[in-house]
Amino acid sequence: MEKPGRVLSCSISTLRTGPIYLVGISPGSKAGHHSPLQEETIRESLERLNKDESHPYVHESWHAHQLAGGDALQLRARWLFEQLNVGMETICASNGVFLRSRRPLNRKSYIAEFNRCWPVHKFILQQVKPKVIVAYGALAWKAFFSKLSPSDKDGEDVCNCTYKLKSHVKRGRFSELDMNVAVFGIPHLSRFTPDACVIKELRFELALPLA
Repeated sequence: MEKPGRVLSCSISTLRTGPIYLVGISPGSKAGHHSPLQEETIRESLERLNKDESHPYVHESWHAHQLAGGDALQLRARWLFEQLNVGMETICASNGVFLRSRRPLNRKSYIAEFNRCWPVHKFILQQVKPKVIVAYGALAWKAFFSKLSPSDKDGEDVCNCTYKLKSHVKRGRFSELDMNVAVFGIPHLSRFTPDACVIKELRFELALPLA
């Protein structure tokens, strides 16, 4: 609780039924060029939720000398949900792991840390009841894939997108939650803008018109 990090990357008002749960890999590094807000501890971030209704993907500056909401990742995330006619401020968002670290975790360490965070993710999923989890970055979507049990729906698919890195969809069931869900894994939004195929696949999962 006293280590740098964050549980929710959204306002507490998004902890209600909604179509999507957005997750990244982690809250980012603890590099010195980040804004002071990014140096807060997990406890401080939770305490701030009760006082602050802003949405980090919209209202925060993630780097020094950068306008609020101006990071490439923030811009791409907002654009993605605009294509789905969903306001970014309504999206519940977090990360697979909540700790901020200077160095990226390897897969084994990441899964171990994700498993420690899983009870909190279960609580969030119980509140949001999403149809789709959009996970950007392979560590994040593979971690959520690992929690899915088979359901009567399809298994894992590879989306025929024009990404240099493919997108993946796995449909299954969180048995502990008695919940069917599609986990949609996409390349990291800090480097890639979702293409038309990603939008089409998400619209299909959300039962939205494809046109």
